[in-house]
Amino acid sequence: MDKSLTIEQQLEVEHVAQSLFILPRRVLDLRYPISEVSKMREGQARLVQLRLKRIDYFDKYKKLITSTHKGKPVRADFLFEDRQGVEIEGSSFSPFSWKRVELGAVFYLSADLTYFRNRLQVSNPEIIPKSMVGKINPVYPAIRKKASSETVFQVTRDALEKNLDDASDYLLASAGFRADEVTNMLGVSAKEMLSAIHQPQTPQSWELAMETAKRFSIMEVLEKSERIRQRPPEKRSMLLTVPVEFNGIKITNDQKNAMEDIFADLRSGFPMRRLLSGDVGRGKTVPMVGAVASVWRAYKAQGTHRNIAILLPNENLVNQVIGQIARFFPDVECQAVVGTAKKKLAIDPSKVIIGTSAICHLKDYVADLLLVDEQHKFSREQREAIADSHTNMLEATATAIPRSIALITHGGMSVSIIRECPVVKNIKTMLVDDHVKKDMYRSMTEIVNSGDRLLIVYPLVEGSKASDAQTVEQGYHAWRGMFGDLVGMVHGKMSNEDKSAAIQSMRDGVTRVLISSSVVEVGLDIPDIKAMLIVRPQLYGLNQLHQLRGRLVRNGGDGHCYLYPEEELNEIELARLVALIETDDGFEIAEKDMELRGFGDLASDSDEQKGASSVTFRGLALMPSDFKALAESKAQQTDGQQKTRRISP
Repeated sequence: MDKSLTIEQQLEVEHVAQSLFILPRRVLDLRYPISEVSKMREGQARLVQLRLKRIDYFDKYKKLITSTHKGKPVRADFLFEDRQGVEIEGSSFSPFSWKRVELGAVFYLSADLTYFRNRLQVSNPEIIPKSMVGKINPVYPAIRKKASSETVFQVTRDALEKNLDDASDYLLASAGFRADEVTNMLGVSAKEMLSAIHQPQTPQSWELAMETAKRFSIMEVLEKSERIRQRPPEKRSMLLTVPVEFNGIKITNDQKNAMEDIFADLRSGFPMRRLLSGDVGRGKTVPMVGAVASVWRAYKAQGTHRNIAILLPNENLVNQVIGQIARFFPDVECQAVVGTAKKKLAIDPSKVIIGTSAICHLKDYVADLLLVDEQHKFSREQREAIADSHTNMLEATATAIPRSIALITHGGMSVSIIRECPVVKNIKTMLVDDHVKKDMYRSMTEIVNSGDRLLIVYPLVEGSKASDAQTVEQGYHAWRGMFGDLVGMVHGKMSNEDKSAAIQSMRDGVTRVLISSSVVEVGLDIPDIKAMLIVRPQLYGLNQLHQLRGRLVRNGGDGHCYLYPEEELNEIELARLVALIETDDGFEIAEKDMELRGFGDLASDSDEQKGASSVTFRGLALMPSDFKALAESKAQQTDGQQKTRRISP
């Protein structure tokens, strides 16, 4: 923790009152401590009062740490006794918090009471200060590298006492509601809601207050979305366009419609907020570069320019897009910004700036038209680093992040979907277990022997103590035992030159089997990959899995995507993989992903990719079902009012 930061900086707020917008993760009921072992029952987060008799520390090899055996403790074992002298054992995997305690001292402990070898024990005990005993105490999230959970707790206590009125005013102003509107909608005032969240009388009243905060946040999203729809035009957002033609390729109807949507947005005077959704191989780049060429040429003809930038996830894609623009529109001038060039390169704003995240660090550069490809590869902060209120923004992806689906669903973002594919693909996706693994190996061997390509993706590049998943490097050596020199390897820790060489070797047929990390998710253009094996697919998100699958049969034909979990899947993991198997439509997958994961933390300063249109509360996860439930509740209220009016005299 950086002690030089102010309280506001630690909590990432402008005013201490806004600390009350940080929601507790849970509450601890510390009203009734149990001081006798005979009255203790199995359960989570129980408050107990015990005396510490003995504590032993163990290292990672489970060896006792003594004066002669020094080691780093990873576990502590305890022996406690109650006030009647009855003993109970305990253990903790957070031993450092116990380093300064005194044997014989009596502690209040929040702990899970669990059975081990048919004996009740205290699991992961946490020392509770006496000042917290007898109350319902909220437990707050820590703020990474800035503030501990305890710091957040203390600041919110002060804010409740001194700044509750200010917090209520901030909340209403941020959401755009009047005080009486909130009271009418929720049945409580904003001040009462904040007080019940941070100072609940019972666990049940806290749960009710959190549901009220969720309802408030849903109404906030809908209110802000309505304001976006009713926003006035902004003159700086209006851009000139000219017709463009693509020589040498046939434009699909979806691509043509997408370009018309984009041109209409640019001419409207309202800042464009559009999602271009299209699966890998559907030709999303065509309407993107078409829009770029149209605007660039319109202003070039007048002897002036507008700032146009394209943000891409890697250097390989930068080179591909520059090559496509040069092919279709050789007169359009482009400048690449990649790697560390941002520190040395002079930007010519009259050119189309095409680059990686290095673009985000350009100073005094604000895009009038910003195109972001593979939006899920960038944080919201990166995507908006060179954008202003007037910037026209087009985000492209095969599978939209839940934030974008939320914006599309509840206003603020339009969507153009490219479903037509220039070639016919038939990709079969299947889960593989040990019973069918031999059939998979046989099929993969036939593919390689026939001269086609095989891609095998592993979750890790090299060994990790935190995981026993097989790695790219281990897989490379194992598959060479089957296919010899036909096996190549590529991963993110290789230099750009080595990665390009490995991919080119695969493209040329020198190698036919490529062992890779997820680095190939974006920008790998090898047309004749017929099969793909994804090891431990449960470790990836739906977006990544769908992007990886999109590397198959780029020129059309039959392909196979094998999902090999290596272990039993839990319910959520299985649901995610079944969603991938059941559809190959990226937009449908994105919607399913949103249903499974929710919108996430919707706070306006959240860095979570799943954040939706901003809300004031932090740490609140909203699901699509929450919006549906609110709509149904309103419909029932309206129906009830209509029935009342019909029966009234």
